[in-house]
Amino acid sequence: MKKKYPLVSMFDAYSEKEIFGNPDIILHANNLSLAFVKAKLGIIGRVGSSVIDTVLTKLIENNIPVVGLSPAATEREHEKAFRLPHVSFPVVFTGRGALGSDFIALSSSHGMLIAGSDHESLLGILGCVGDRGIPIGIFTEENPSEVRSYLSKHFPNLMVNIFVSKDANNLARDISAEMRRQHLRN
Repeated sequence: MKKKYPLVSMFDAYSEKEIFGNPDIILHANNLSLAFVKAKLGIIGRVGSSVIDTVLTKLIENNIPVVGLSPAATEREHEKAFRLPHVSFPVVFTGRGALGSDFIALSSSHGMLIAGSDHESLLGILGCVGDRGIPIGIFTEENPSEVRSYLSKHFPNLMVNIFVSKDANNLARDISAEMRRQHLRN
């Protein structure tokens, strides 16, 4: 019998400054990967982000299920039109563009992981969540209480389900525990 892993959708909310000004960005992605391996959480996310691609690759190496979503309809379009890299994990060619791929990821998961805390990116991503009530983990370099304070002004109804941390292990544990609690309630 195959193991079942809860699936978490992953989004990248790093600003350009965070990505290009931080030599440790891939180290952070590796830490997230290891935390999700320990928590036994699978990931679904749009390919093309170095952070998401690193996490998906590391999870596959540890036999944790992942699904990469391409905005393209074909492999050729993926590489030529979208200029996205060939990756070493399973990819579904959605043909739905970037927003469509993100929507598929969000609607196919029981939780959400957001890597980075660029405010504009967070507003866009969290604006799509609506009232689904899923646990949302935000992995950040910023002060977690400042991120929560900012988000509480824009999404007060989501705050009960939002976990913000600088520690990947704590974040993965919190998302996993909340997903289990919600599963038991339903």
